[in-house]
Amino acid sequence: MRRILLAIILILALTAALAEPVVFNTASRVFARPDINSASLAVPQGLRVELVAEQNGVAMVECNGIRAFTLRSHLSAVAPEPAPAPEADIPVDTTVAEMVIANNTRVYKTPSDSAPSIAVSAGLRVTKRAVRGDWAMVTCGSAVAYIHVADLKTYTPFVPVTGVISKNTKVYARPAANAASLNVGAGMRVTVTDVAGDWAQLANGPYVAYILVSELVTEEKWNEMNTPAATPAPAPAPAPQPQISAVEYMNSSSYSNEEKCFMFMTMELGLSPAAACGIMANIKKESSFNPKDTTGSYYGLCQWGSGRLTNMKNWCATNGYGYDTLEGQLRFMMYELVTGYSGTVLATIKNAPNTAQGAYDVGYDFCYRYERPAAKETSSVTRGNLAKDTYFPKYNK
Repeated sequence: MRRILLAIILILALTAALAEPVVFNTASRVFARPDINSASLAVPQGLRVELVAEQNGVAMVECNGIRAFTLRSHLSAVAPEPAPAPEADIPVDTTVAEMVIANNTRVYKTPSDSAPSIAVSAGLRVTKRAVRGDWAMVTCGSAVAYIHVADLKTYTPFVPVTGVISKNTKVYARPAANAASLNVGAGMRVTVTDVAGDWAQLANGPYVAYILVSELVTEEKWNEMNTPAATPAPAPAPAPQPQISAVEYMNSSSYSNEEKCFMFMTMELGLSPAAACGIMANIKKESSFNPKDTTGSYYGLCQWGSGRLTNMKNWCATNGYGYDTLEGQLRFMMYELVTGYSGTVLATIKNAPNTAQGAYDVGYDFCYRYERPAAKETSSVTRGNLAKDTYFPKYNK
């Protein structure tokens, strides 16, 4: 064994540069010296080490800077790792450009559809940093993400314009209905500095706010809306129509509940078609005109709940109506409005012009002040548009 040690020491300088990775092919032991009586340590099969030198069946190995001796037969060469498959030569475009996300989509942590991702909305401005194949690397502030090139479009700087707020509404600190807000009045002139999706950005000196695009009009449109129309020549009085009583149409199978609601509000309550359509848009969203509609603890055309539901049942019983009937619930709804339950909404209903905008205003205010559902700001806009775009064209005849 001493001769082996001398031989190994002699060849160390010649073979050190030949160190190669090897692996133990069996559970074994390594020794402090090339002597089986020296201190030793068990090693597991599969341990990877560097082969420093070998002589007469004895090998010197190294692992983490520590050298030891073992039998050469307990070591095998490490199979070379396969070379990575050559990647296609796809050019990378590093042109930096301001872009806009064109569709509601997702951005990814890495350029892979299986990578972690988050949803993003159309209209978000980003900076394109690089493009490779179908993927683009983009930044937004300090955030870096990847997106499909097809979901980007070039950002065209917005030319500021003057607009007019068309109704009493709110402006927001962020383009979101749940952001901090401030009341503003109809007719206010504002500078629109950007538009993204449903939101417009407004600037007033150093301050920035956001408003729904649907609540802005041009100067020309505002002037048109507020210029008294020329008084038309009086139309010939229509031939008198036979009056139909509430009992007749409420109990008739010739009319749908939707039509009965319109007839009741115009014939019994004297509302304009626009005002009736604004209320009908809310009833549609609450119960689809079903007086027996039940959602959890809420019931009826307007989904009354808790104390209001009790009041509705008691009022109907006192006044001779079934609480589950269409007429009983409509009459109670107007009783609530007249007794001041919802503030100024009754004035809005009575004073609304018989126009598409009048239908929108009633639909919006009835939702915001009378129904008051969750997310009432966005729900009010939805119901206002339903009254204006669907019911008013249908019933204003």
